[in-house]
Amino acid sequence: STLFPYTTLFRSNESAGLGGGVRTERSTELNFVNSTFFGNRSSAGLGGALSHSEGGGEIRNCTFTGNFADGGPGLFTAAIRGTTAQIHNTVFDDNTTLDPFNPMQCWFDPHPGSDNVQWPDKRSDDTTDDTPCVAGIVWADPEMAELADNGGPTLTSLPWGLAVGGAGADCPATDQRGIERPSQGCTLGAVELP
Repeated sequence: STLFPYTTLFRSNESAGLGGGVRTERSTELNFVNSTFFGNRSSAGLGGALSHSEGGGEIRNCTFTGNFADGGPGLFTAAIRGTTAQIHNTVFDDNTTLDPFNPMQCWFDPHPGSDNVQWPDKRSDDTTDDTPCVAGIVWADPEMAELADNGGPTLTSLPWGLAVGGAGADCPATDQRGIERPSQGCTLGAVELP
């Protein structure tokens, strides 16, 4: 099967198992574009926002912010648990766990992709370097705002950090709100800034 969520908001969902926001099964190809994962929680499992173990696909110009995997030791990866999907132009911000021994935001091996930003750079003990979500990740604070009505069909979170503006490549034609994007040099994440 294939998932094609486009301009979607996954907000404040909770699971006691894998994937607080979305959980896919084996052989599912996912393609997320211009989507925001905000405040989702896995309270007794892995993958606060997304659990995707196999199937590949692509995550492009998405925002993962404020998601949790907060069940304690052995329960981790607050943004993404495993994936073979390519990840491009995506923001990982403030996805947190209580487990200082395992990756806080994403799985053990950095995912393939390009032009992504992640913050913070430390796990919940504030001393251990976190695992990068994507190979070649930029460690910088995207300064994500709270969800708000910024136009378009869903609430969105605006990024204000310098690292996100103009840093994307091969961008979709519009953002999550339907606002036009440049094909090169777009804002990272789901929302384009002027």
